[in-house]
Amino acid sequence: MGLRNVQALTLAVAAAAVLSGCSFAIAEPKDGATVRLPAKTKVMVRAKPSMSNLVVMVTDQNKMTKDVSSQLVHVPANGEQVEGDLILPAGTYSITATADIPPTWYSPHHSDQAKFCVAAPWPSTSPTFTAFRKGSTAQSWNKMDDTTVVVDADTGTPQHRWNLERSSGSLTPIGIIRSTENTCLCMQSMDATSGTPIGLAICDPANPLQQWLAFQISTDYRFQNQGRNVNDNACLSEEAGKLIQRGCDLKDEQLWRIRNNASGNLVSPF
Repeated sequence: MGLRNVQALTLAVAAAAVLSGCSFAIAEPKDGATVRLPAKTKVMVRAKPSMSNLVVMVTDQNKMTKDVSSQLVHVPANGEQVEGDLILPAGTYSITATADIPPTWYSPHHSDQAKFCVAAPWPSTSPTFTAFRKGSTAQSWNKMDDTTVVVDADTGTPQHRWNLERSSGSLTPIGIIRSTENTCLCMQSMDATSGTPIGLAICDPANPLQQWLAFQISTDYRFQNQGRNVNDNACLSEEAGKLIQRGCDLKDEQLWRIRNNASGNLVSPF
């Protein structure tokens, strides 16, 4: 059979598979999802028209992988569905599912993957910190929601508290800024443009866009993003109640005092 005929046959087979309604996916947890302890992690895998030889593997942040297939059970569904609840400690995870889906004459082996995070419960077992803007009496970082950080009056709630974690092996004060209210989320530079609001994303200590250098200026600190150039809108800054990034300077809007919430003392961030 000529190459052109082989290609035509491959396309025809692929089209037939699509028209036949074949599908396979991890329905839960969704990619980027957060599970808050003490809740269990619900896993759901769906396939059409059916599936066999299903294997579901979960890998934690330490690269340890476990087969959880035996913890899932079949449930009635349109097609075929398996699900189950996992008890996982706080941390970041990836889940991979593979199975054979008929018709077997067209790529029967299917796979899907998702990344998710399990958030630690409140109260935090790790030291928490509050950052106060210079020149204000009580204006601090506030996790408004799972994507937004603002600067407003400190209320002492978990939304105003943060875990400041030094980067492993770093000889300089560089680290990540983790939300205490949702320990899955860390502050991240979302764009190089001046005035861009600081965002929140699933924590990745290896991501330079989540790494911040704490530069001491008297009793205050300026936070410079390690994924941006110092002259390229790299520093945390308050503007009209929002936490944004801007070119680094020595104005009060970029200077922060860090309080250890256990001792009440002002401390270095990392």
